[in-house]
Amino acid sequence: MKYHLSNRAVAALFTLFFACSAGAVDDSAAADTAPGYGVLAAGVAHERLFAIDFDGERGMAVGDLGRVMRTEDGGSTWEREEPPTELALLGIALQGDRAIAVGQQGLILVSADGGGWRKIESGTPERLLNVDINSEGLAYIVGAFGTVLRSRDGGESWHSAKPDWGALITEDGGMSGAQGNPTIAAVQVLENNTVLLGGELSYIMRSPDAGEHWELVYDDSEIPSGQVQPTVNALHVRTDGVGFAVGQSGLMLKTLDQGRSWQRLDTPVDANLLDIVSGTDGRVVGVGMRATLSSDDDGETWEVLDSLDLALNWYSEIAKSPTGVPIAVGYGAQIIKLPK
Repeated sequence: MKYHLSNRAVAALFTLFFACSAGAVDDSAAADTAPGYGVLAAGVAHERLFAIDFDGERGMAVGDLGRVMRTEDGGSTWEREEPPTELALLGIALQGDRAIAVGQQGLILVSADGGGWRKIESGTPERLLNVDINSEGLAYIVGAFGTVLRSRDGGESWHSAKPDWGALITEDGGMSGAQGNPTIAAVQVLENNTVLLGGELSYIMRSPDAGEHWELVYDDSEIPSGQVQPTVNALHVRTDGVGFAVGQSGLMLKTLDQGRSWQRLDTPVDANLLDIVSGTDGRVVGVGMRATLSSDDDGETWEVLDSLDLALNWYSEIAKSPTGVPIAVGYGAQIIKLPK
């Protein structure tokens, strides 16, 4: 390792993402336990899905041992593909007929035009945690130890786009440990080529020009001295400029200006929140470690959801289907739906 992670919760999150094991799968769906809830697909207890994405009716979810689940009907039914790798796939992004999956040991896989998966050289051995792409083919991958990769051709080639962390975060550039190479877990590439990154120590970085220039737009300066700033695990900004970010210790942030500034929100949990999705109707849903939060007023108030196994297990990522149904993936390779 290049340095010791300064936050035990970060280590716990990475253990969740990277401890993968084999097993059989049972894709039979369970009955709803409450209106709007349901299990759409499931494996067995020690299997995992880590990421999900939709583009129109097409959706994919990926997980341990190269697990790939696919839907062509907006998430109503799911089929398992032949695994393209034995490594864990930790992130997935869809755009048109193109899919990019990333994972352990610097793995990048691309599928396009209905073809199979192809391995693309990443130039790094680090764990790649997340990926996003816009309709122009601008794509970003983020991962361990400050890894940031950029593609301008839809994921066919990648180059390091690592920001100058020293210049961003301190005036004199004197940094060490996680400050000097913060693991980046969250990324979003907007249609106007604005790029947002989030990671360790509550850092959120923003570039208005596809990564040519970067600005540190949030760090949790309100944390009392001696306490470690929580990691930002995920962020999502809507087309109207409103967005949310989540992280450890119940961290919940909101932006009204496309990520230029962020304000911290109060939530009723202190859990490790792993992902969040929202809509212009004010409906917001966040998932995490034994905690799922819902808001119907754009984050002004929150309700803790406890149907299915939401209070017992973990869900690592959530996306909205074409009909607006929140669909989450996680423990037991489950794909579940939540109320709209």
